[in-house]
Order: sequence, then structure tokens, then C-alpha cells
Amino acid sequence: MRFALVLCLLAITAPACDPPWAGPNLPEGASWVGYTEVAPGPIGCGTGPAIVAATSIDDLRQKVVAACRRPAVCNDTQGSCWQNVQDHPGYVYVAVLVMPACTAPTKDSVAASRSAIYVVHWIGHAQGVCNMALALPAYRLFLVSRSGLQAGVVKVELQVQTEGGGTEIAETEVALA
Repeated sequence: MRFALVLCLLAITAPACDPPWAGPNLPEGASWVGYTEVAPGPIGCGTGPAIVAATSIDDLRQKVVAACRRPAVCNDTQGSCWQNVQDHPGYVYVAVLVMPACTAPTKDSVAASRSAIYVVHWIGHAQGVCNMALALPAYRLFLVSRSGLQAGVVKVELQVQTEGGGTEIAETEVALA
């Protein structure tokens, strides 16, 4: 009887868990690249834009502030708009706005081709009850090396992939000299 109870519990809970190898799918024609994730940025900027890209931190900060529905968003706390981040030549600054996933596991990765950068945010199966009724998304900043990217206009794409197989895409562009 105990064995049947254990099997029943496993059958109920196993589908809610993601296997260790589950995670983001590589966008077609791209390869995974190294990246640096910097401190979180402004919180409570509404629903957009989901992705912002620039070749300097000052330009990126201006674009995020202009798009945010709260004009004083960068006056809230020191460092909330990456004021402490210095410009790093040879990098593209990519800020993504992703809703918190609550109890679902997430994995992030960055891929690139000659003409595009892909920030892939993967969300697994929820693993319990979520209590985040008033969750506010925060911008997250990724630094991606320009090496391997062609000069000119480069597409920068956010892919939010779910374990169920769905993918939502938001994109922008950045001009590389």
C-alpha cells in the first residue's frame, strides 16, 4: 500500500518539475555567447518597452527613462538606473523588462549571430502557489561583446520561452559603427 502511495505522489508531482537539462533553446543560426549581467535597474516602468539596446550606458539610461511611465524613476535610489556602471568600449548594453516568474525556475542566456543578439529568458513549470499579486518588473542589464557582430544595424531580440513550448518575442535595433 505504501508503495502505491509513493507511486501516486510521484505521478502527481513529477510533471510539475523540470528535468535538469531543461532550459532555453538556441535561436536558429546563432551560437551561445558570453555575457555579463549587471545590477537590476529601475522598477515599476509599466509594460514596456520589453527590450532597449545602446552602445553606451548613458544612451541606454536615457532610452529607459524616456520609455518609463514614471519620469522620476531614476531619482528613487542611487544606482537604480545603473549610475554606478561605467562605459565599456566594445560592448552592447541590453536592458530587458521581464515579469518575475514567482515559483517557476528561470534560466537566462545570450546568443548571437553576425547580425543579431538574442537574450533568451526561459521559464519552467511553476513549483507551488504564487503570492506575488503586486509584482513589479525591473529592468535587467546585460553587457554583450560586439566581437563577431557586423558593423551597421544589428537586431536585438528578447525571447521569452516557456517550458510548454511557447515563445514571445520583442525586438529592437542598435547601430554599430
